[in-house]
Amino acid sequence: MTASVGISSAINKKWRSMNWERVHQFLQEIEKTHSIYRNPFMNQQWVIDELGLIELWDDGVENQLDLSYIVSFDMGKGSGSKLLDIVCETADALGWTLALTAKVVGEHKDRLRQVQLEKWYRSRGFRRSNKGTYIKRYVR
Repeated sequence: MTASVGISSAINKKWRSMNWERVHQFLQEIEKTHSIYRNPFMNQQWVIDELGLIELWDDGVENQLDLSYIVSFDMGKGSGSKLLDIVCETADALGWTLALTAKVVGEHKDRLRQVQLEKWYRSRGFRRSNKGTYIKRYVR
């Protein structure tokens, strides 16, 4: 078995076992005040206000969602910050914790570096919950 088949299989297993009800509840809360639609190429990703896209997973931890991916469509102009603020405000409204692994993705020359990325998340209330890059943001 190749590595890509193993990864694909793991994602499919996670996909089938996910509690979509809570993910949809979160997205419906966003939809009350923002435009939102599913990425037609990646079912677990949603575009919000044409700012960028997010990917959410529910790993079964009560009152918590994992923000596994966030990307701005217009780097360096505050779109990513607006997008993350929408996600954080929604989590607060629902009383939910957000969890993520802060990891730089992509090779774009203007992307944040790891230290900048972690600082950006900290500025929005995320705190390291263990060693490494796994961080959480509790309800404010």
